[in-house]
Amino acid sequence: MASLRAQLASLAQSNPDSTRLDSVARRDSYIYSPTQAGKLSLDQVHQIGLDGLQQLIIADNTFQEFRNLLFGEAAKRTDRTLLDPEAATDLKQTIDKFLFRLAPHILTKPSAYAIEWLVRRFR
Repeated sequence: MASLRAQLASLAQSNPDSTRLDSVARRDSYIYSPTQAGKLSLDQVHQIGLDGLQQLIIADNTFQEFRNLLFGEAAKRTDRTLLDPEAATDLKQTIDKFLFRLAPHILTKPSAYAIEWLVRRFR
């Protein structure tokens, strides 16, 4: 065990960049680079997504249906990986419905902002 520890320490000293993670967190993102996305808090990304949704609602009021389900305060605390199978299926169907409705608006900035939230929160 001690020899393994010594070997790992030696490797870390000889090439520190290859054995450590970047100091800046990296995150998946639809509109930002991984490094830029890592600098944004969940609250900031939520606000970006909510702003996009509000602009989408102005263009098409049927998006109002998703305000609480996908963009509400409870959504900020939802971890898709911890949901029971039924709840995970319901969430997937809601996201699918949102994306289907979003299709005609996909090239707009508001849709990109809304998708950014979905990517960050629901992966």
